[in-house]
Amino acid sequence: MLKQLGQEISLCHKIQSLVLSIQQFYFINLNKFYIQFFNNSLRGEIIQDKSSPSQPQFWNLVYNCSQLQKINIILENNKIEYTGLCFLICDISKCKNLISLTLNLSKNNIQAIGAIQLGQELHNCKKLSNLDLNLSENKIKNSGVQILGSEICKCQFLKQLTLDIMNNKINDESCIQFILKIAILTNLQVLRINFQKNKFSDQITSILGQEIAKFINLSQLVLHLGSNELTEHSTSQLFQGIHHLIFLKDLQISFCKNQIFSQGLKSFVDIVSKMNHLVSLNANFKKCRIKEQELRNILTEMKKMKKLKMLVFNFKENNFTSAIVQKCKQIILKNLIRLLLLKIDY
Repeated sequence: MLKQLGQEISLCHKIQSLVLSIQQFYFINLNKFYIQFFNNSLRGEIIQDKSSPSQPQFWNLVYNCSQLQKINIILENNKIEYTGLCFLICDISKCKNLISLTLNLSKNNIQAIGAIQLGQELHNCKKLSNLDLNLSENKIKNSGVQILGSEICKCQFLKQLTLDIMNNKINDESCIQFILKIAILTNLQVLRINFQKNKFSDQITSILGQEIAKFINLSQLVLHLGSNELTEHSTSQLFQGIHHLIFLKDLQISFCKNQIFSQGLKSFVDIVSKMNHLVSLNANFKKCRIKEQELRNILTEMKKMKKLKMLVFNFKENNFTSAIVQKCKQIILKNLIRLLLLKIDY
């Protein structure tokens, strides 16, 4: 199958976009399956296992793709370690015309050294404007995320940055250092970061908000902070900075499974309701210990957001009844005449 795939791809001499998905194949070292980029020409192969000379090569193709601008590689849920990752990353960095890179390495074992190698090679892609990295569940830890931030900030033409570092045992200080470093990327228009399931406390939220506010051209912000150690103080601290982003149209925020309580939700709504430039708001407060009797008064403030076209709340596992949710919907729909979508999960 892979040989046939290689033969078909080799006919695409003017390829500009390549999407490759390899899931659950359990390659121990990525150099057994890798993509190489030589001077704007793409070469991909599964090399012959030297320990078994009789084994044939499964895929051996060399084809010209000097116009390659977009790469999308999915290697999720394998057993890739940093020793294998270096083959792939070194060759990606040789793609001088690369504009967009999506690399999904979720659920592997690249660790801190792999994240560092990745960052050190990425800034060689001088034209890169869209970077999407999924490094969740890779044990990259504190040193990995700090140095990764130091290298990503060298990609000065980035307009879109998506980074998933969920469940990597990262603490407050490392998160702060990462944000401080990438805050110089003021050309960013889209920023999506998944910080879920780490070890963050309220200490990060104030600085996080201040630094995100430096991305003055942001039109979309997606921030996942679920399953950390945040309290009701985190929402106001975070949005004291974020509400200054006057070009922000789309805000997606998750505080799920933190100790936010009703006061935290109230602080969030009080500040966000003043962001009159927002067109779309998606907020996740699942399992945040919010009291039902206070929900109606809190959400009434949403009526100030006259430009909203889409509003989504997730209040699952807070023990709300259908009656109170319906009343909240009625109040919102009555006042937000531009609203095209209203969804409240409970």
